[in-house]
Amino acid sequence: MDHVTLIHLGLQSEEQHNWGAIRWLINHRIDPEAQQTFGIVRIDAGKTNALHLHPNCEELMYILSGSGITRVGDTVVSLHPGDLVRIPAGVLHQATAAESAPLVAAISYSSASRQVIGFGPQHE
Repeated sequence: MDHVTLIHLGLQSEEQHNWGAIRWLINHRIDPEAQQTFGIVRIDAGKTNALHLHPNCEELMYILSGSGITRVGDTVVSLHPGDLVRIPAGVLHQATAAESAPLVAAISYSSASRQVIGFGPQHE
């Protein structure tokens, strides 16, 4: 049976964090038949999300607006609109928005029920 799910960004509530917010557009809670997770993340200007990893899936982060840096394992790279970063499953990572504007990105995961293990912003 063909199953189509249509979700509009503006109708999804924001999941608030002390560093910004995420609007989930698809995952197993939104559509039990989904096989991926997708959302839009906003990291507020000058803020950093918590150091974390996803043991069960890789993440793709596509920068829509703003700039900043991301740490993936031992590597730190600059982020700008149009950049895509692939974060392998099980690798520690976090992103920081530049002081001048929020960093907004589309985030996609290879599992509909992504797992997160957080280590907090100060974990080394």
